[in-house]
Amino acid sequence: MEKRPLKQDKIINVDVINQELKDTFGSIFNNKQEINRRIDSLIIKLESLQNNGLVFNKEKIVKDLRESVDIKNQEEFIFHLLKTLEPIVALRINQSKIFEKVQRENTINSNGNLKLSEVLYTSLNEQNKNEIFIHLAPAEEFIKENGIANLKKEVEKGLAKLAEIVESNKNIEKITATSWIVAKNPLILERLGFTVVGEISEKERMEDFNNEKRPVAKAFIERSDFLARYYNK
Repeated sequence: MEKRPLKQDKIINVDVINQELKDTFGSIFNNKQEINRRIDSLIIKLESLQNNGLVFNKEKIVKDLRESVDIKNQEEFIFHLLKTLEPIVALRINQSKIFEKVQRENTINSNGNLKLSEVLYTSLNEQNKNEIFIHLAPAEEFIKENGIANLKKEVEKGLAKLAEIVESNKNIEKITATSWIVAKNPLILERLGFTVVGEISEKERMEDFNNEKRPVAKAFIERSDFLARYYNK
């Protein structure tokens, strides 16, 4: 009796993941350069998954991903892509702990990002050198395994490390967080000392969060307030 809901949940999750893939690759179908970039990124993730002990036919998946670029019909392209990634979608569901760990590591270690803790990372604003961004890496499985208290510790640990960076860089005047997490949990940001601005403009959403369906909001904290709260002299 208990197995039926579990199986049903997995079907729902497959549908959600496939819809994410459809939305992502459907929106860039006419941009072959961007498709190649996304596929290159997927292939790097495949290597990371394999290095973390997950078993699948990487060579076949890479071959099929490369072949998908030459498909001219969008519907056929999406069908081929989803079929190719079926084993990876299954792993994402059945090996969610390892999958999230790899996703978190890849995100944190991407170009331009700097790891602050197991769940927190930072990046500079390329348009405004006086601003620095903080980001929470995927942490759903981390919370399941370690609890919300340990997530909070990792966030605070990351903010303390960021305070050292801010202290040594006199140009940084503001620390900003922009994500669906801010929109969903504004009180958490406020407890961390941030001022919640509210949802971002449609222009910002289109430019930076085009594939995010949830509300996205922004919060910030000024340099002096941040250092007073998190910098340990």
